[in-house]
Amino acid sequence: MRKIPYYLLTSIMILGCAIPTFLTPLSGANSEDCSNIEITDTDVEKNLAYGASMFSDWKRSYTVQQDQTYAFYLNNPLGAAASVTTLALCDARNELKSYANPGNLDILLSNYDEFKQTASCEQDGTLLFQFTAYNDDFKYDIHFWFEPLKERNRAREVMVVFPVSDLQSMEKYSTTLFPDIPFCP
Repeated sequence: MRKIPYYLLTSIMILGCAIPTFLTPLSGANSEDCSNIEITDTDVEKNLAYGASMFSDWKRSYTVQQDQTYAFYLNNPLGAAASVTTLALCDARNELKSYANPGNLDILLSNYDEFKQTASCEQDGTLLFQFTAYNDDFKYDIHFWFEPLKERNRAREVMVVFPVSDLQSMEKYSTTLFPDIPFCP
């Protein structure tokens, strides 16, 4: 099985920690809507618990920032990577499409040599973007889900990356994580 190059994984981890600095801020939110939305210890615990249930045998690292908690998972035997991020947004349900804009998706995928969006869809407020990406002659399938959480100012972003040769694992993880929208039709 192909392994993800170490430097690519390191780059993904570093980028994940730095993403809030680069992502396009949302417009239209006023300061009243955005008061007290910082990430809490409870957000961190929930984010890690969500990932732990699915990626229990994967190597994990995580970071916490004012507006997100980010967990990165690595499974070298599968040549796979994943991340689970809880985002603090002013009004997640109404701002999620603005957050998941093409410019921000380009930033999230900037460590790949080349990438192409192959599909996008939405179901019950959950957004899914599917990509094919290349890095050092390795070809990957990438799924990005963005879903509003029950808390008005929280959203979850989940990314799963598998070699294109391992469609079975992509199907398994996608269906388990998001049974209502594992793939775009």
